[in-house]
Amino acid sequence: MKNFISMFLMTSLLLGGMTFTIGKMSVCAASKNRIETAQQKQAHLFGSAKNKLAATDPDFAQTMDNFIYGDVYSRGKLTDKQRELLTITALTASQTLDSLPAQVQAALKAGATPVEIKETL
Repeated sequence: MKNFISMFLMTSLLLGGMTFTIGKMSVCAASKNRIETAQQKQAHLFGSAKNKLAATDPDFAQTMDNFIYGDVYSRGKLTDKQRELLTITALTASQTLDSLPAQVQAALKAGATPVEIKETL
């Protein structure tokens, strides 16, 4: 399984560095825009705090962050507040509590009130 994940990530990174055209935008340009979008969204929600995974696997942390905050957050019509409240719900339900404090702070920065967070929990 670890080899599969490594191969997937390497392929994704290699393809992300290549330039070919989709419509009027090159994949390389789309990748740069995605990274910039992810960095801006993370700075807004988390300030200067970094993903804890970056300490042990910085490449995977960056790939994951770019996907979550560069792709997922830019799709659909949910607000950042709604996305953060849903994230808190999913983390709580799956008992992934080590990420919960950072997401609660992000929810507050996204406009959720402490009462809304309490109701979500």
